[in-house]
Amino acid sequence: MQIEHLRYLMAAAQYGSLNKAAKALYCTQPAITRAIKTVEKELGAPVFERTPTGIVPTQLGAKVLEDSRLIFGYIDNWRRSAEEAQSKSSISILFTGVSPRFITVNTIVNFQKAHPDVHVNAQYLPYTYAQSALEPEEFSRLIISYKVPNHLESAKKFAVEHGMQLAILQRDEFCLFASAQNSVIQQETLTFQDLRGRLFSLPQDPYRFPYLDLLNKWGCVIGPQMWQDENLMLALTLDHTAFSLRPSCMSEHNYYFENGLLQKRNISDLALPVNLCLFYPSADRISGNEAAFVRSIRETFPEFQIL
Repeated sequence: MQIEHLRYLMAAAQYGSLNKAAKALYCTQPAITRAIKTVEKELGAPVFERTPTGIVPTQLGAKVLEDSRLIFGYIDNWRRSAEEAQSKSSISILFTGVSPRFITVNTIVNFQKAHPDVHVNAQYLPYTYAQSALEPEEFSRLIISYKVPNHLESAKKFAVEHGMQLAILQRDEFCLFASAQNSVIQQETLTFQDLRGRLFSLPQDPYRFPYLDLLNKWGCVIGPQMWQDENLMLALTLDHTAFSLRPSCMSEHNYYFENGLLQKRNISDLALPVNLCLFYPSADRISGNEAAFVRSIRETFPEFQIL
């Protein structure tokens, strides 16, 4: 008898149907049937009764299911203990796409001051490469990423599927970034009409940019993509003819803005909202150090809101 056999038994009892149990576990019905027969052979008695409406546990089956729940409870506890031991001295953070590093770096610095024995492994990946890092066995347990409002539902679904929580850290909006020498950026009020035919460099793969359709609608020209490096991306806008759309807070504590090389403006006739989000393990999976980091980041972002 194997642990997997007990998992199959629990699914069969939960759904009252071998077909439904097989679909829920993404396996075949014969696999469920073989597991039940194996258990019954080893115990020498049936664990399910077949009825016109499905299957129901026998008295022995009910006892096996009760004990199986305890067994899987122990396994979950062992797994959490293993995860806690593994992450006892470290946490891993993944930034995907465009992240306001000045804010998150300050959070990490403050966290490490308060927890000097904890090593923080922070990694940045553009959206194009990030998806491979989001596989269940590969992805970081703490993920910071921008999401536009109409992507929040799919982001929440991803979080639930991977045993995570999703929270909004900060609400922001895309602003126009350009050289301080650019005559357009010097206007006090800007509309999309002012940007028709203008060259734009986007922060990532243009086909993944959430407001690409709007730029195309208004006749904007999509230029070279330098989304793999944030500094290169901003440096490109130093060209007097180039523009970029960036989250507003990206201008804070930035060399180009502090030295008057770049300026930003809102586009007055349309808001382009975007949310800075945090994915983190749910309460039954989160380690002590990860929970401490989440508490630290909540102090940094007063708008923190769990979705």
